[in-house]
Amino acid sequence: DELRDKRQILLVEDASLSGENERINELIEFIRKNKFRTLEYDYKLVRKIIQSVTVYEDHFVIAFKSGFEMEI
Repeated sequence: DELRDKRQILLVEDASLSGENERINELIEFIRKNKFRTLEYDYKLVRKIIQSVTVYEDHFVIAFKSGFEMEI
């Protein structure tokens, strides 16, 4: 029973990592296709990579869909 539970946990973690890898690969492909575009705000790119932006009084935090967070 314990081994079955551990196996299930590992399967869920593996599926989660596969989803993250898929999003990262989609982002890489998107950047490769658009690397010669001018550097200006790109709504589609922002929506593709950013999960949320949290604004505080003295800083803000950008949460990317890959799970990475950046504090500025």
